[in-house]
Formats: sequence, structure tokens, C-alpha cells
Amino acid sequence: MIKKINNYLNSLPYNLFSKINFFYETLITLEDTFYQKNFNDKEVVNFIYVCGYPRSGTTVVTNFLNQTKKFSSYIYRDMPLILSPILWSKFSRIYYRGFKEFKRKHQDAMNINLDYSDSFEEVIWNNFKEKKNFFEIYLKNIKKISFLRQKKNYLSKSNQNLSRIETIISNIPNAKFLIIFRNPVSQLKSLLKVNKIFFNEIQENKYFLKELDFLGHYEFGPNRKFIFDNLKNINDIRNNWSIGNYALSYLLEWCDVYEMVLKKYSYQKKIKLVNYDSLKNNVEYEINDILEFSGISLDKKELEYSLNIFNFKSDITQNNVLDENDLELKNKINDAKVIYEKLINASLVSK
Repeated sequence: MIKKINNYLNSLPYNLFSKINFFYETLITLEDTFYQKNFNDKEVVNFIYVCGYPRSGTTVVTNFLNQTKKFSSYIYRDMPLILSPILWSKFSRIYYRGFKEFKRKHQDAMNINLDYSDSFEEVIWNNFKEKKNFFEIYLKNIKKISFLRQKKNYLSKSNQNLSRIETIISNIPNAKFLIIFRNPVSQLKSLLKVNKIFFNEIQENKYFLKELDFLGHYEFGPNRKFIFDNLKNINDIRNNWSIGNYALSYLLEWCDVYEMVLKKYSYQKKIKLVNYDSLKNNVEYEINDILEFSGISLDKKELEYSLNIFNFKSDITQNNVLDENDLELKNKINDAKVIYEKLINASLVSK
């Protein structure tokens, strides 16, 4: 009973503030009225978007970049009033008094603290994406968070931004994208592990769905949504998911997504392919390459400090055994490995 009550209390911020209501709208209006002069002329020099297929390493890369203190980014302490962060910052210290960092439900080595960055920006997209002046609203919110952090570089993490690359670049010419990829077999095992965890969590805690909706996390569990609806194998992807063949569904989508990435986004100046496996094995070199692309420089002490406190091997080794008798899955794994090699080659050319 106590656990159910705690689950409900933890879900309240997501229930109350995931969608615009009268109270929330009033707060936003007040913030705009009192602080517009402060944030309106805030210059944002670089927009860096980190995205990739789920479990590719986007969260790790984003949080490394964020902890360098060179970026403004939506972080956990901005919750739950993401859309009025300046006003909320006056009260968040009281709200989060006694906060202790905790492990993610993903059961990896990532800890959530108040400076943890995630796809909180999805709240803006979910509430305003149908508006004709969406990017006007969007940029206003980015200026707010940039004013709050006093940074000229903005950092965003959302796998859904894979489907928005052209739209974002056409509206924000100084936007750049880091598209993360990793070994498809390791990634598939990680996807299956987290998917099982989320299914189990939702069975025990029905309010967990509110948190996932709030963050735009539709990669796992019963509320699974697909980033693209025009992939060549989208019908097979959906059908396999509906019958519980999650491994094949994920792998089919992985192949289609990264084939699309190779076709549309290889060798573009504003887009960089990042091999997460190479990053884990050659951290300093790869991080310097990412920082240079992002227009950021760290001195030797800053880089050493950042590398010492951050773990790029946060995805704990998976023990999932894939069905060796599933011929279709085995064939698709072979296809994925070919695509992976092409991604490696394309990422090397872009250096």
C-alpha cells in the first residue's frame, strides 16, 4: 500500500504539468511578463542535438557534454515546470531539498541527479508542435533556459529529433546533430533488457506511464510508438511488436533507421556520426573530436576532470540470449552488421 501511495505521489508532477492547464499557462504568462527583457535578446551561438536509435549511448554523450558546464540544457531540476524554468528556479531548491541521486530504472550505471539531462525538451514539442508559430515558441523557451544557465551553447537530447533533422536545420541554421550508433547486437540485447524492465514496472506501477509520456519516452513497454511512420519495413516492425516478437521488431527498425541515416545524413557538415563503441575504447580522442564539432574547447585540466568523473561504459553487460533458432532474426542481424560497418566507415570519413 505504501509503495502504491509513493508511486502516485511521484507521478503528480507529470500528471499536473505534462499538458498546459490554466495554472500552468498563468505561470508562463507571468514569467514572460517579468523576464522577457532578460531572455529575449539572449544569443544562442550553437545548437547541439544528440540523437540516435534508443540505447545507442545518447544519454551518456549528452550528460558528458552537459557536465562540462559549456552548455545550457534542460535538466532534472527544471522539472516539473519545464515551460516556466526561470520562475521555477526560485522554488526548486525548496522542492528538491533532501534530494538524493538514484539509479535509473534502466538498470545501467547511470545515476539521476539534479543536473541530469534528458529529453525534457519533448514537453515543448508535445504541447506546441501543431502551432504555426512553433519555432517562435520553441526558441523563446530555449532563450529562457540559456538565460537561466548563462550559456551561449544549447544542448538537446531526444531520439525523436532523428525525425526532425530537416525541420530543425531549416528553422535553426546554426543547429548541428550528433547521431550516435553502436554495435547492433549489443544494442539489441540492451533494448530487450530495458523493454522487459519497463513492462514489469508498468504492471507494478501504473503511474509510470505518465512519466514516460511526459518525457516522450515511447521506446519501451506497452505505449511503444515508432519515431518514423514511413520506414520501408514499418508494417513488419509494427506487426512483430504487436505479437510480442520484440527482438525482430527492434532490429528491423534499427536497420531501416540507420540505412536512412546513411542515405540522407552521411557526409554533411552539420551532422556527425559518432561510433559509441569507438568512444568507449578511445575516449579522449573521440571526445575531442565531438567537442571540436560542437564548437567547444576544454583545456587539459578541464578535459581530465570531466573524463575522470564520467563513465562511458554505463551500459552494464547484457546476458540476454537471442533465439539462435530464429532464422529471420539471424539473417537480420547479419544485415545489421553490414550496416554497422558502413556507419563506421562513414563516421571515419567525417573526421
